Amino acid sequence: MTAHTDVELLSTYLDHQLSHREQSRVEEHLEQCEDCRERLTSLQRVVGNLQAMERLAPPVHLGAHLLRLTSLKASQPTLVQRLEQGASRFNLQPSIVPIFAIVVALIVIIYMLSWGLHRQATGRIPVHLEPDNAMVESLGMESSRQIAGRTFNLTDGVWVEEGLAGEIVVETMSRSDPRVQEWLAEGPEAREIAALGDRVRLTMGSRVVEVRFDSP
Repeated sequence: MTAHTDVELLSTYLDHQLSHREQSRVEEHLEQCEDCRERLTSLQRVVGNLQAMERLAPPVHLGAHLLRLTSLKASQPTLVQRLEQGASRFNLQPSIVPIFAIVVALIVIIYMLSWGLHRQATGRIPVHLEPDNAMVESLGMESSRQIAGRTFNLTDGVWVEEGLAGEIVVETMSRSDPRVQEWLAEGPEAREIAALGDRVRLTMGSRVVEVRFDSP
């Protein structure tokens, strides 16, 4: 062994985890190499200091605190259990209490669903759904339209003029754009295209644009 012994090998040597042959080779090298002997001495000093350090024990009250938290979490009743506890105050028959609790829970769930639907219907929760192709096919809706000799296909909620699926959109416009207003004034065909949906991708002049009619 002519090369110096690395720290990892010396650490393994101190832990007595080397084979008999490797241990002999390390000891033979240590007899001939003063640098490695000093390195081993430093490593022994570090290990000794670590072993001499006082081990910090956790606070005495930590175990009791964890047990209390665990018991509190485990003791929290479920919704049905709370309803059963409330129903027990009405002096119902024990066999009826679980059924009563389930019925009340279903009433609460139905109320929450109807309240959410009411908020959506009154416009408090704006929801904009764009049907995908699979939904369009399942509902029997049109996924292809021909207007003034131009074919438009519905793809991911966008009516795309045929042949433009792989084209790069040059610009995105809104309904209030003066150029869109001028285009709509050209004739009923343009207004019919605009009535396809909220987003239409088409050629306008020599450019590929996407008009978002849902934007002001």
